[in-house]
Amino acid sequence: MSNHKPVSKHPPRKKGHAAPAWWKSPVLWVIGILVVAAGAMAVIILGSQPAVDEDFEPEVTGAPSMVVDNDTQNYGNVSFGQPVNAVFTLRNVGDEPLRILGEPSVELVRGC
Repeated sequence: MSNHKPVSKHPPRKKGHAAPAWWKSPVLWVIGILVVAAGAMAVIILGSQPAVDEDFEPEVTGAPSMVVDNDTQNYGNVSFGQPVNAVFTLRNVGDEPLRILGEPSVELVRGC
C-alpha cells in the first residue's frame, strides 16, 4: 500500500469560496439589467400588432386616404408672442397603410 496522495493541478477549494471580483461589479449588473430590459422591449414592440377596428369599412379602396377633422383654427385676437395650441386628428380612411413623409406644412394667416 502506498501512502501518497494523488497530485492535482488545481489548488484545493476552500469552503465559503468567494465570487470572482467581476461578479460583484455593480456596473456589470446595471448593464445586464439594461440588456434584458432592451430585449423585453424589443419583443413587446416587434411582437405587437397595430389595433384594427373590426367594424372599419374603408371609404377608399386600393390606396391610403387621409381625412383631417378640422383644417382651420380661429383663435380670435392673440397677442404677438402668445403661444397657442392646435390639435388636428388625422384618420386613414383607405385600405392601405398611410405614410406621412416629411414635415407637415402649416400656414399662418394674419387677419385684419
